[in-house]
Amino acid sequence: VAAAIAEALKATLTLDEKSRVGAVATQSLAAWEAYQLGKQRMARRTSAGLTEAEGFFRDAIDLDPEFALAYVGLADTLVLQPVYSGAPLETRLDKAARAADKALELSPDLAEAWASSAIVYRAGGQDGRAETMYRQAISLNPNYATAHQWFSDMLGTLGRREEALSHAQRAAELDPLSAIINANLAEQLAATGRFDEADARFRKAITIDPSMPVSHLGIGLFMAYARNRFADAVPFMEQAIALDPDGPDSRLWLAALYLDLGRDAQTAELVEAARNHWPDNLAVDYVSAIVQWNRGDVDSAGRHAGTFLGRYPNDPDMLVITRDADLARDYKAARSRYAEAYPELLAPPPPRIDGTNCVVAIDLVPVLQKTGEIERARMLLDLSEQVVRTIPRLGVRGHGIADVRIFALRGQKKEALAALRDAEKAGWRRWWRYARDFDPSLASIRNEPEFKAIFADIERDLARQRAQLAARPKSTSPSRNAAPGAQRPSQQRQALFDSLACDGAITQHHPALGRVSDGVHRQWIALDPECRRTAHGLGDCVGRRVSRARRDMQSYG
Repeated sequence: VAAAIAEALKATLTLDEKSRVGAVATQSLAAWEAYQLGKQRMARRTSAGLTEAEGFFRDAIDLDPEFALAYVGLADTLVLQPVYSGAPLETRLDKAARAADKALELSPDLAEAWASSAIVYRAGGQDGRAETMYRQAISLNPNYATAHQWFSDMLGTLGRREEALSHAQRAAELDPLSAIINANLAEQLAATGRFDEADARFRKAITIDPSMPVSHLGIGLFMAYARNRFADAVPFMEQAIALDPDGPDSRLWLAALYLDLGRDAQTAELVEAARNHWPDNLAVDYVSAIVQWNRGDVDSAGRHAGTFLGRYPNDPDMLVITRDADLARDYKAARSRYAEAYPELLAPPPPRIDGTNCVVAIDLVPVLQKTGEIERARMLLDLSEQVVRTIPRLGVRGHGIADVRIFALRGQKKEALAALRDAEKAGWRRWWRYARDFDPSLASIRNEPEFKAIFADIERDLARQRAQLAARPKSTSPSRNAAPGAQRPSQQRQALFDSLACDGAITQHHPALGRVSDGVHRQWIALDPECRRTAHGLGDCVGRRVSRARRDMQSYG
């Protein structure tokens, strides 16, 4: 059966997997059930869901202390909690590391345990160690979709776009009905400029699980920064907040979006509420720094950025904020900070410039111009320009106006202004106020009439979008208040029946997809509690899974 499933899913079982197909993950049916419930709750990516997941995984461990996969689930959940629920990072990381270590102790060749260790190191800012562990996990089990997904996410944030996309695509091939995996693929497609495909993937993720906030947040950011459709983006992000009211992530992103949109009062309100609710969350410091930086309060921004850099000393956004504070007082301190975080940029020439550091190299140039290192500054600009040409302008991970900054730092005013006009027409809006008022890279063109005209056009466009957002209908009806692209109950019922139709035959033979059918039935019941057909379907689904568990209790990851 496993070989037939692998063929149907275009997956090839490794020798190790073939040896593990008949392995028993736990002798306790109750532990196995608690583990599966934990995975289901974790998949929701909500504050409440992750709290419940932790409880189920601990129950599984209590029932069977030798159950390695339960420790994996616990480690994964603890790492995700600071992101989605605002839990303190330090305490969760320590506990997650112990759980991942225990899983490896119990099963040294378990790919899931290596991937859990990787995400722990990634959360701790040790990307090199994390990459080694992700590669080990994939080597042990090339068909473990989550390892590809998490490795993809890490590579994407490091600017290694093509590698990130490759792993994201592989994850989606292995687990096509995972909402979080489809959302991650959408992000990587957007990072490579494949915007239409990214849009479709975000919407597919929402169709798979309309209750997962990550997809709504992702498409909201995509709409704002890749499509310049802020009025369409806000309802998506509001829906993400509604789906996870106890999590900080969507609120903070909405605050940053409001900053660019020009809704300053709403930005301040969201940031203040987040700081009161999650005073020790580093994401609050990150967004606070960005907000104050765009407003020109360099000292306040620098304090928040310094807190964030205490945990993540290589973060490019926080480095440039502290750079601005240093340029006014002690530019040699800025040079020292960059030398420690990105030593390759100040190593003997030629420096290594790629997608991981090209924007940082441009940020460093104003410092080098202050220290008189003109030739190194020229070299960094030339090498960075080659890389920037390969990166899309738009999107959260786009280069924005990196080309404009390169031209301006060289003194090529005509080229800089032409590139800035191209950016304005394309829809670039991220951190536009900082660029207009404060960015030292643009000092050579800031007083040019065309520069002022471009930003006047940006202001007019955003005023239009604010008016469009203000004019949208107000309604408390969930169907009317749903985000654009979200399905109304009648549409969801049809989509769920379609899912059941295609899922029904597969789930009888594939335990890994059984949870999908279970989830679909439960979504239907939430929409129509009186539907007997769905209640029977859920009973059949659960019954099939319990029967399978009693029969062999196999681990499918």
